[in-house]
Amino acid sequence: VVESKTSAKVLVATDLALQSGLSYLSGSRPPKADTETTYLVSWTVNNTANALANASVSAALPSYVRFVQGSTNDAVAYNAIGGVVTWTIGDIEAGQSKTATFQVVLTPSLSQVGNMPTVVSDQRVYGFDRFTRTQLERSIQPLTTQSAGVTQQQASVVP
Repeated sequence: VVESKTSAKVLVATDLALQSGLSYLSGSRPPKADTETTYLVSWTVNNTANALANASVSAALPSYVRFVQGSTNDAVAYNAIGGVVTWTIGDIEAGQSKTATFQVVLTPSLSQVGNMPTVVSDQRVYGFDRFTRTQLERSIQPLTTQSAGVTQQQASVVP
């Protein structure tokens, strides 16, 4: 009789997800060249299975978008060098979600007339999965003026 036994250890990483949204707050609607329009950016991080450490979200702001100090979360910071917004979350338990918001001001140029400019680009969430002992990173699509839930006509820059 030949008998064989094997065992395997399967480590399943958590499903780390980032959702972002853009809401119109004030200013020109549709966006107008050389005129400010203020938007509220919201980020929600969802963590499904395993505890995460050192979680953060970062994104780049184009040169024609300005970060407004005094966001609703003290852990949201802006670095003018490179135009990067970073939300330092820290630990996120399994099954937990966290949300942060901040304001930005869009000032499109005449060269953007007829376009729906990017407001927030290169959005990424990071975290260290404590169970699998791996670094996770996910990215999502940029937010454009149309991300504010408006029609293409309302999102396109006017002269």
